[in-house]
Amino acid sequence: MQMFFHKKERTPLGFCDGLDNIFVGFGSKDERGCRPPKYHTRYAPYYRIHKAASTGDIDTVKSFVLRGIFDMEQIDWKYRTALHFASVYGHPEVVTLLVQNNCEINPKDINGATPLIKAAQCRQMECLDTLLSYGADPNIMDCCGNTALHYAVYNGDIGIAARLLECKANIEAMNENKITPLLLALKQNKEKMAEFLISRGANAETCDFLGRNSLMYAVRCGSEHIIKLLLQGDIDTFKKDAFGWTAKRYAIESKSKV
Repeated sequence: MQMFFHKKERTPLGFCDGLDNIFVGFGSKDERGCRPPKYHTRYAPYYRIHKAASTGDIDTVKSFVLRGIFDMEQIDWKYRTALHFASVYGHPEVVTLLVQNNCEINPKDINGATPLIKAAQCRQMECLDTLLSYGADPNIMDCCGNTALHYAVYNGDIGIAARLLECKANIEAMNENKITPLLLALKQNKEKMAEFLISRGANAETCDFLGRNSLMYAVRCGSEHIIKLLLQGDIDTFKKDAFGWTAKRYAIESKSKV
């Protein structure tokens, strides 16, 4: 590992910064402080069935369903289906109609996102619950390795995270940077979410792609409550990352109050 991290390169202190690029499909923040997907901010649906699904026009969607599976599963240039749009815009009645008529429940758009991932990303609980009830896979990863649980954690939505875990979502899922939902919660300074994941058995010893565990994240992000929680669980305080730094060194070097 040393050949990749020379002494003259950047300090490891900044590791909690700049990780947002592992999430695709987020625009400017909304009134809740969350980032809406580009489905909302960049362009409107083009095909008629996608427009109907986006607006909750159940009668028009039914007319396409009656024509057969080909019309029902029409995709646009981003490989999005009517089920994607219904899930993004929050129309559970359209989601139910589509899945009851045997549409593909786990189609992937151009970014590898399924309707379930989009429902989690857009905080559409009813759509997410409907998809899970009909067997949507909670462990499919998008093009960056993020699962629906990663997006629920990113939004700090404990309700959606709990529902996903009830349906066997992998609490230890790693994206392309080996960021687990717990590490992501700490990186985003979402203490309640981190505490929730720990209570559900998330492995605090799991490390990211540079060998940094949850204690290092908690120290670097200044989360005193989570640090205490992790120490109570006998986490390895002597663990070193790829730079040879321990959690204690991160605390000292960053002059952290914790």
